[in-house]
Amino acid sequence: MARKISKSFSVQGDAEKLFDAAAAYLPSLGFAIGTVDRPRLIVGKRGRMLGSCRSFTVTEWATRLSVHFVPKEDGVEITCDYEVYLPISGIMTARDASVLDDEIEAFKRVLERGSVPAVSALLVGLHPASTAAPDAVNPPYIAELEHLVRLRDRKVITEDEFNRKKLQILAIR
Repeated sequence: MARKISKSFSVQGDAEKLFDAAAAYLPSLGFAIGTVDRPRLIVGKRGRMLGSCRSFTVTEWATRLSVHFVPKEDGVEITCDYEVYLPISGIMTARDASVLDDEIEAFKRVLERGSVPAVSALLVGLHPASTAAPDAVNPPYIAELEHLVRLRDRKVITEDEFNRKKLQILAIR
């Protein structure tokens, strides 16, 4: 059983630049980019049907995300259409919906900045040392994200805790 969730927001800027920022950012959320129709549509998938059967974490459930970009006079309207395949229980809790809301809010903030710093490379599993730049160049939250990646890699925190904290860090920027 799939549940469809749609959220829209507007962002100032050029549709192609916003599209590029979105394409760079979505893999950090675990989405493998499939269909691309530049600058109108990005479709990504994450999770597995098995994840929908075994996991209690919405970010591990099989999910298809279509991101639509519609240029307007005063910016670009962006619509995120989620198709989430629910676990056997068939229940999406308020907490699950909140995780997706937080994900969209962080995505909006990234697009408002108009670009994705080296953070996306960090968050898809590269080692922080390989992407680190001098402190004068990195915004302060880069160090927080690098620390978070190290904690996840050493299994000090779970993937779910990592994703929640990552969204919190990116949402306040």
